[in-house]
Amino acid sequence: MPPSISTQIKGANKSLDRSKLPLVIAVVGHRDPIASEVPNLCKAFRNDLQELMKELPSTPITMLNGLATGMDSEAAEVFLDLIAKQKQRNPLTPDHKLVAALPKKVENYRNDFEEGEEKERFDKLLSQSDFVLDRSNCSSLGCLEKPDQDPPNPDCYAKQGMFLVRHCFLLFAFYNGCETLEVGGTSQSVAMQKGEVHSMFLNVDEVLATREPSGLIEYDTPREKNNDSCNLNKTKNKYWMGTKQKSKLKDLLEIAKKVDVINQEISNTSITLSSWAPLATSLWSFVDTKASSSKRLYLLWGFLLLGFGWLISISLAKPPWQSIGLLMIFAAIVLFPSARRGPKHAFIEYRCMAEALTVQDFWVNLNIDVDAADLFHSQLHLELGWIRTILRARKVQLITRSKKAFSSFEATALAAESWIANQVNWLDKRIIEQKLLDRILNKLIQVTLFTTLALSLIAIAPVFS
Repeated sequence: MPPSISTQIKGANKSLDRSKLPLVIAVVGHRDPIASEVPNLCKAFRNDLQELMKELPSTPITMLNGLATGMDSEAAEVFLDLIAKQKQRNPLTPDHKLVAALPKKVENYRNDFEEGEEKERFDKLLSQSDFVLDRSNCSSLGCLEKPDQDPPNPDCYAKQGMFLVRHCFLLFAFYNGCETLEVGGTSQSVAMQKGEVHSMFLNVDEVLATREPSGLIEYDTPREKNNDSCNLNKTKNKYWMGTKQKSKLKDLLEIAKKVDVINQEISNTSITLSSWAPLATSLWSFVDTKASSSKRLYLLWGFLLLGFGWLISISLAKPPWQSIGLLMIFAAIVLFPSARRGPKHAFIEYRCMAEALTVQDFWVNLNIDVDAADLFHSQLHLELGWIRTILRARKVQLITRSKKAFSSFEATALAAESWIANQVNWLDKRIIEQKLLDRILNKLIQVTLFTTLALSLIAIAPVFS
């Protein structure tokens, strides 16, 4: 897209943000696990976290956690301990983060904890969190009708569970598999992550949240509350992708590994910022470059196919070469479409991602609390759904930045206005160019038809016979 002069001047002063895209995970679990089971549960969770970090060496992990008593707190402590030990061994390890996602404002939520050890534990975990989200800075955790008030119990926990499921790719659930029919309970979050409809859903948002089933790891967690048949049938850890059970954690990481490849690429110091780029991030620059290179490759295949067609027409004119011409036709029919499909699909993927990332960043900086992923859908290319995972991870990354990292409202508004103007100018120019090309092609077709007819008449004329 050709930049305007004003955009070039603005772009020249921007520095490139090289932060990596996080993989967002979340934790839900019972508040009353049987104490004797907790060490084994924590060990299993630690093993899965270690495997996850090993499989995704270039990707920072952001954990969303409600810090509730019980398995939420246990999982947060395991995560923090693992991060600390990793940084001791390797200071260059990715910047993993713990983000507290609370169902109420901090001061109100503290009142849910008993005085003494329980409240002290919560305060300590809160102080160790890299960022704290509640209704005061995240409307998804609040009530739209009364944004200055906490949602009532148990609706606030249902809101929290929906936020966790919507924004995480992997959900770690400490759950005994027993349905308690409680609004906002662990079973409700598990149902949403699997893509199922739970009997206690309160509104359409909870049903819509099920449209993107992602990875789920279930740890069978016996609890004090219903120490009955739910606790007797002990099972191994379960790994789910949507409603399909998998055998191991690696089976859930197809999209996560795409994120890791992107992070490896954006770590490359050769990535530079274009003067006209709407976002000053290495992520956007990489995605835009990938889209452009895929488009060039797709066009190259088109020109090759055109040349191939010319060779076919020449070879079919002479009997000795007709067999080769037929082989060329077969190759053109079978090989060329599949060869072009890859670059074409990559162009669609990365161009869609670049534009959606631009919209997402602008919206967050303008305090427009709409998730771009909720509006990113395709009837023709359902395989593009993984881009929504990228967008949700980017949304979490943006809303958990320090305030210093945010652009001012005025600067963002000007950047958005310039981006839209450039889009319109680029489309206008492309329309003019396309009309000119259409006229040229029409003339060439007319000349070709006339020449062909003339040569045919000459060839069959008696005088030439």
